[in-house]
Amino acid sequence: MKFIQNTYILTEKSRPQEVDMIFEGLVLNKLSNRVFTSGSLIGVTDMMKHRDRTESYIALSTVFILSFDIETFREIMNMYPSIKREI
Repeated sequence: MKFIQNTYILTEKSRPQEVDMIFEGLVLNKLSNRVFTSGSLIGVTDMMKHRDRTESYIALSTVFILSFDIETFREIMNMYPSIKREI
């Protein structure tokens, strides 16, 4: 998916339906002011803790996102335990 600058990618209080990986671009976590770059996963914590999102993420540039539905993300984590440990 493509997001233009200043567009919300994930919003606080929404129900997690996916985990997103930034393919290209810069994304700001509005709560922490942390900037995420290509290769970063966003939206993981809330999905893993089975809660509504506690943070919003906004595109700081044109951003391309790869989205993984929850079941696919869990399958990937089971296939690659080394990645799961780092999350």
